Amino acid sequence: MKFTDCKELPTDEQIASFERELGLTFPPALRDHYLHANGGSPDPYVYEDDNTDTVVLACYPLGRGRDSAISVYEDLVVKKAVVPRHFFPLTSDGGGDVFFVDTSTENGAVYLWHHELGCEDPLIPLNVGLEDFWSRLKPDPYLKPKAH
Repeated sequence: MKFTDCKELPTDEQIASFERELGLTFPPALRDHYLHANGGSPDPYVYEDDNTDTVVLACYPLGRGRDSAISVYEDLVVKKAVVPRHFFPLTSDGGGDVFFVDTSTENGAVYLWHHELGCEDPLIPLNVGLEDFWSRLKPDPYLKPKAH
């Protein structure tokens, strides 16, 4: 998977420090993601399965600051409690829905949380781990391929 516009990569020690602070243990695929692409936009970026068809925007970088994974976690998980505490924000789609990684699973199961009020079940399991999630991203079918 290729990512563009990534932030500075964290060290193993920095990741471990955030895990201790949050009381989480990142699954190997999430830890690996941050060691190779901290934030950034995936290419390709369209996620599609039998129930979901959406774009995947830039991932939240691990760190502090506006629009970081930690600030989104503190807002949505700790303050607003929209998902369980062992869910960690990864990225969002074009409509403001958030993809979370379940840190209590070995494969880093990915869920999509719909932010709209009145949604019958706002938390949708995608039934894939993080590695499979990345492998399922496809190019935008509406964009013309670049001429070489």
